[in-house]
Amino acid sequence: MQLNRPIIVVLIVFIVSPSAYCTKAAGEKKAGTLIENETFDGGHIRWIRKGRGESGVKNGLLYFKDDDRSCQWTFNGSQKLLQNLRVDMDIKFLANKNHTAMGIGLRQKGTDAYSVTITPDKTSLSRKLKGNWKTLISKKRKLSLNRWHSVSVKINGSWITFRMNGKEIFKILDSMIPQAGKVGFGGVGPIAVDNIKIVKFPETMQVALVPKKDGLGILALEGLYYHIYRCSPEELKVVGATRIESSFLSHTSKKDTLTIPLEAEKILPLVNVVLMVNIDADALKNSGFNTQLLYDFVQKGGGLVILGGQFSFGGGGYKGTVFEKLCPVEVKSPFDRIQAKPPLLMQATGTHPIVQGLDFSEKLLVVWYHDITVKPDSRVILEASGKPIVVVRRVGKGRVVAFLGTVLGETNNGTAFWKTRMWRKLLKRMLFWAAGKETSDNK
Repeated sequence: MQLNRPIIVVLIVFIVSPSAYCTKAAGEKKAGTLIENETFDGGHIRWIRKGRGESGVKNGLLYFKDDDRSCQWTFNGSQKLLQNLRVDMDIKFLANKNHTAMGIGLRQKGTDAYSVTITPDKTSLSRKLKGNWKTLISKKRKLSLNRWHSVSVKINGSWITFRMNGKEIFKILDSMIPQAGKVGFGGVGPIAVDNIKIVKFPETMQVALVPKKDGLGILALEGLYYHIYRCSPEELKVVGATRIESSFLSHTSKKDTLTIPLEAEKILPLVNVVLMVNIDADALKNSGFNTQLLYDFVQKGGGLVILGGQFSFGGGGYKGTVFEKLCPVEVKSPFDRIQAKPPLLMQATGTHPIVQGLDFSEKLLVVWYHDITVKPDSRVILEASGKPIVVVRRVGKGRVVAFLGTVLGETNNGTAFWKTRMWRKLLKRMLFWAAGKETSDNK
């Protein structure tokens, strides 16, 4: 086993006589169907062992020995894939060594899986997607040795909750692995395990992320040059925003991050549209903002407007993130910005509500732009000298707008687009359309 990786194991559930199962932990009532209850009181284990490590049952307990190798267990029964479940167990760390860890695997199917890894010093949740590991959350928590600790991990819909000794340690949302899969456990000792229960839940817990319906509420993620884009809270009020939640990029010696007023699950239902002004994916990650919630927000009718710049699209590290799934354009090279010589001239294409009726007789110029491919299900509604500049896409019930220009460069003849009155009108149209609202105001 590679000790720097989460412990992922396969547990193929053998269905025993189902019975109603209810417990109460930390004041929360949990109901489901008990499909496995193993106390090891019979002096043996019914499952098939995998891995090179040693483990076995003694005095009614399952022991993982200290041999620097993982041992994993699977049920000797029919294969059963589960989606919504809870795994409870009692664990006791007999010593704290560099390799000692207990792992619980969830929704394991093919190369995809979630894994909760517990050590005497911390607990982590990781995701393996297409063979690549990513740590979603890690919490430091010192555990007493030679004492029993109750562990409970629950996955329901997109929510994953981990409790220890009746206290919630973390609860996050991630819907990158939605399908049913195998559940299992394994470890590297010295560890003792007892009272393993697997509880199945028939219903999927839905995320209440319906965007607000009245007014124009905006969550403005203000990155580099947001003031040049004229997206300050004062400017957004001018274009018709009735509620503005702003977050500004902070620069430190180690990383860039945002300080967002509320958690994602609390702030997104307050707005209609999220405006990303030259913000990179890592800045959001460093802020603790759950970007998967943003994807669900758009799917259920919310809007997203992304403005170009050094920290947008390829240069913003969108590749492989939720933004790539939402974007109307393909995210490829981090060097997708190109300087146009001479500058590009904006011109509307078609009669989309965002550009219909706008007067482009004034020369609106783009100097630097993102040269990237438009997705087949997206639509170009504004070009600059034949290059896509505004691209729109519908995702579920929601709408996404990508502005591929940037506020970089200088012009000799004509006016840079961000200095014109037309830009304010265009920004307003993009925000209103993304929010699913109509505006006849061309001011």
